[in-house]
Amino acid sequence: MAELFRNRSACLRANSLDVDAPCLVVSFAPWSGRPNLDALGWAEKLCESQRWPALHVISADDDWYQSDGAQEAVERAAGIARRYPRVVTYGSSMGGYAALNFANDLRARIAFAVAPQFSIDRAKVGFETRWAAEAGRTTFLRDRVAAISPRVRPVLVYDPWFAPDVRHIEAIAAHCEPVRVPLPLMGHDGVGGRVLKPMLAAAREDAPWRMREDAIARHRRERKHTATYYLQLVERGRSLSPQARLELLRRAHALEPTHVGVALKRSTLLLAGGCAEAALDVQQEALRHASPAFFATLTSHRAQALAALGREAEALAAARQAREAAPHNPFFAHHLAQLLGRAGQWPDALRHQRAALASHPGHPAYSQQLAALERAAAAATVAPPSSRSPPEPPEPSLPRDPERSRLGEAAAGVPAPERERMLAQACAVEPSYSGAAARFSSALLVAGYCSDALAVQDEALERIADTPLLLSHRAQALERLGRPRAALAAIARAVALAPDNAWFRHQYAGLLLAAGDWRKAEREQLAALERAPAQAGYRERLQRIRERSALAAG
Repeated sequence: MAELFRNRSACLRANSLDVDAPCLVVSFAPWSGRPNLDALGWAEKLCESQRWPALHVISADDDWYQSDGAQEAVERAAGIARRYPRVVTYGSSMGGYAALNFANDLRARIAFAVAPQFSIDRAKVGFETRWAAEAGRTTFLRDRVAAISPRVRPVLVYDPWFAPDVRHIEAIAAHCEPVRVPLPLMGHDGVGGRVLKPMLAAAREDAPWRMREDAIARHRRERKHTATYYLQLVERGRSLSPQARLELLRRAHALEPTHVGVALKRSTLLLAGGCAEAALDVQQEALRHASPAFFATLTSHRAQALAALGREAEALAAARQAREAAPHNPFFAHHLAQLLGRAGQWPDALRHQRAALASHPGHPAYSQQLAALERAAAAATVAPPSSRSPPEPPEPSLPRDPERSRLGEAAAGVPAPERERMLAQACAVEPSYSGAAARFSSALLVAGYCSDALAVQDEALERIADTPLLLSHRAQALERLGRPRAALAAIARAVALAPDNAWFRHQYAGLLLAAGDWRKAEREQLAALERAPAQAGYRERLQRIRERSALAAG
């Protein structure tokens, strides 16, 4: 490999630059969380092993290649690309965006983009919140996917069941005529080399439709042998029990023991189930082999597990590590501020919480925690010394937040220790107010406290009205309490708010079936099955609906 160009913002590397070759690949590195100009470029090893002429653009920041330095690297690449009859741009996620965004500059014939974005500029894509911190600190001077030339043929690989990515695909398709390659259950992280390598080979031969056919056939054949398949089943299987989800993740782990996404999901589920020690083991194993890009997230999970175990000093140290490793991530600042507040370290807690809110202005959980910390800091300042020392120890993992206290009080029929444990676990796993409310509600439903779950849902919906997941939980509680009409109204509202959610439609069909509305139940079940064709339970219910409808008609 040879480095052709480097500045503070980007670098350009090459492997073979055989000018007699018919095609040049220009790749763009994806988002990493910890960008490093010395890291491998996207498909760098593959192109080197195949002796394919290739240039690799790497950014020093997760800024969607908007810097002057990145533009200069692209211009250097364009000068080299003019020597080749064909050029293919290639990347995934942020790199996929760049493959589309700079295809005109590079005079590409094919822009090969895996799970790309149309943009992350909130002014253009108000629905996109996954990279809010990055968008907040980026000036979008070169955001021009909408101006892609008709001479470029975009090949877009995506998961048709992953709604956030689908919205970007539709936005891109409004400005060009792409070859769509829908691969169900690939998630956002995409498919492995067994699918992408032959696709890139076909792209070099200027065969976009063969790229599509080969990818779909290979994905169907091989997806059940990948960890991503089982991980995506867990992500979409809302009706699965925690034990069933963990079993699917165990299979995923057996197939790919170093898959960090699987480790993070296992950690999340174990924390939600109160198994903090087991979560720590998963995190520790993952930290041994994960790339530096995942260090901050895994360490943040570790802080949550330690806090759940009451090991506050270790939790605080881990949260500091996560914050230092990813200083632009607002959640890590928010979580560190939460732990600092419990320790009574008010100036530091306020500083980090304000930084979180500055990175993601208007975020309700960040605003609420800042207000709570300001009140607590003011109270500690005016209180007499005897009342300030030592501070009263907080509940493990339970934030000092009056709104969450109200959630706990709403579940008045649950024994206090159990209620506090369930709410603490919910807050540890999903620190946002809406996330904690949904987790707490779910735990109450699983434990059979339906009236208390309903009270929690009512309390939360007063503050965050029209939250689809809470409305779905409300429908479950009302159904179990013998209030089918109210349950139907709640789930109908959830479906109206989130029409692409297969589970909500499946739930709606079940309630309609119980009410004897066969025709509408069949319509909703069909809609659920269209959005999640792999769900055997959805097909079985559709069959039952049709059988009962036939009996009723007879």
